[in-house]
Amino acid sequence: VKGNQYIDTEEILQVIKSKVGEPLSEQRIREDIQAIYDIGFFSYLSALKEKEKDGLILIFQVEENKIIDEISFEGIDGKEVNQIKKLLTFKEKDLFNFIQVKKSKDKITQFYYKKGFLAASVNIFNENDESNGCKVIVNIQKGEIVRVKRVEIKGNSSFSDSQVGALIKTRYGRFFDQQILKEDLEKIIHFYQNLGYYFAYFKSPDFEFSEE
Repeated sequence: VKGNQYIDTEEILQVIKSKVGEPLSEQRIREDIQAIYDIGFFSYLSALKEKEKDGLILIFQVEENKIIDEISFEGIDGKEVNQIKKLLTFKEKDLFNFIQVKKSKDKITQFYYKKGFLAASVNIFNENDESNGCKVIVNIQKGEIVRVKRVEIKGNSSFSDSQVGALIKTRYGRFFDQQILKEDLEKIIHFYQNLGYYFAYFKSPDFEFSEE
């Protein structure tokens, strides 16, 4: 392995399938490149082959991402910045890792969904700086907060609205939460199935938004 400065060679070799003493496989090399890329620390990868008398040397040439010198936030301020910092799965002086960036983006998005910001948009990207490192920018657009104004239940003939409604947490006045809705749908399906309606199912829920 060549080109790695921060990530240990052994850590890279652990994820590849190509082994010394085995026949060369182009398909396996392509899989190895993908496996190395999926570690998340590299911006460029290539595989090179050097011939020797009794075989060849397989070389993985890598280019690492930059060290994070600074993390800045856009769209939020004050105490909210400290809350979001705690959700990040990376920190300053870490090597930029797009896997950790995705995890952080998902965690922040869910954080705002649970607060009722259904239209929240989170974007995390990096910019090179003058010190050969990078600056990570966390851009958050919360949009408008969404509360549940009304819940309608349709298609139920064997059980009343109140019987079905008693099973769910998605209800009037509460912040809308996609995860809670998912759990609600599962509860209702289990309720029907336990009473013999084994093929009960849901169509995708419909949403109607108002200025309120």
